[in-house]
Amino acid sequence: MIREILTNTNPMYLTGGTTKVIAPCYDFPKDAANVEFCSCECDFAEYAFYSDDLAEHKNDQTSVLIRRVAAAETFAFKLVKNGVTVATVDSDFYGKFWDFGDLVYPYYSGILIEWKKVFDDLGNGDYQILVERTFGANTTQSFSHVYMVRPYSAEIAKGTVRIETYQNGNYVLSETFRGMQWYQSIRLNGRLWNKQPKLRTTEYIDNGRQRGQVWDEINNSYTLEVQAVPSFIGNEVVYGRMLANEIYLTDYNHGYEVYQKLPMRIQNINEAKAWSRSNKMTFKFELTDIQEGTIKGY
Repeated sequence: MIREILTNTNPMYLTGGTTKVIAPCYDFPKDAANVEFCSCECDFAEYAFYSDDLAEHKNDQTSVLIRRVAAAETFAFKLVKNGVTVATVDSDFYGKFWDFGDLVYPYYSGILIEWKKVFDDLGNGDYQILVERTFGANTTQSFSHVYMVRPYSAEIAKGTVRIETYQNGNYVLSETFRGMQWYQSIRLNGRLWNKQPKLRTTEYIDNGRQRGQVWDEINNSYTLEVQAVPSFIGNEVVYGRMLANEIYLTDYNHGYEVYQKLPMRIQNINEAKAWSRSNKMTFKFELTDIQEGTIKGY
């Protein structure tokens, strides 16, 4: 066998596709390596949709409830847009405002933000709700996560599920909502799907050894999937919203059926999954219809 090695006079350089991204360059301080953990809420943002047709499923709302421990404490609710305080919420101008003494329990104060009203006055943007607490000479600030106020779009909303709840009970050794019917709403990446009808039947056997109907009942179960969320959201959903007296789910995906404000009850927490290299978790809940089911008797 004779081998002849020739020089490639037409080599192919940089084969494959290439892309270019222009991005700012950040200079991280040397002591950043000494930070043990980050529990900030900067890595989570929630769409807050609005629509001129005022359809309920196209218009989002957000509530905030605070509790005063000492009579000398004062609180202020504010809206922050793109890092700048743009409004103080002390009336019903942006939705609902309850001062101390307005609710069932006088130590509670709260607001319900209607994002359509925020847009009408302040426009689109990335907002946070700021709660300022003043006690004596000290003022502390607490910021919510970011609410991305945008016009409703079915395409953008696709892939999300809205969880609406009413709290009307008592958390032992914690907060009480009894008699308040306190409304809460949150929009998360996820879906409501996997409707499973389950049959429970009662029958009899007649003299001819034939089966006869006495009582048949079909109940549906559903799977609510919540995609990766940080702990302050996951804990609120698991230990707060899923234990509410009333749960309503609206799914914005294109699935087997359309679910708009479907009243439900939780049956089980099927999965809470974490990863070693992530600070987020995913959840799967099993829920059922609030009604007893479809029942057929003889």
